[in-house]
Amino acid sequence: MSMRARAAQFAPFAALPGHSDVLEETARYTDHPDDLADDERVWLDNALAAILDSHSRKASITYLEPDSHKSGGRIVTVSDSIISVDPVQRTVRLSNGTRIDISMIRHITPIEP
Repeated sequence: MSMRARAAQFAPFAALPGHSDVLEETARYTDHPDDLADDERVWLDNALAAILDSHSRKASITYLEPDSHKSGGRIVTVSDSIISVDPVQRTVRLSNGTRIDISMIRHITPIEP
């Protein structure tokens, strides 16, 4: 079938309100990283504790930022000072105001001054 004939088949759908938005959202890629193993989680907890005990508390944190519209998210790396850790909410608060869910952290590295 020619491209013109194929396009003619789907032309009626283009008139539906929001059809192109749905197609764009479906096509948008999100990351779905694997869950961390227990030993990896322990390593991250120890690394976070060591950074909190350091003088500068600066770190490079790689985490999954959840997508608000579909499962998964995007991998983000941010470098900043850790202000606090909330053990109840299980979040890390950075000096730029960012709050990171501890369960979403994939890697953390101290930044030496």
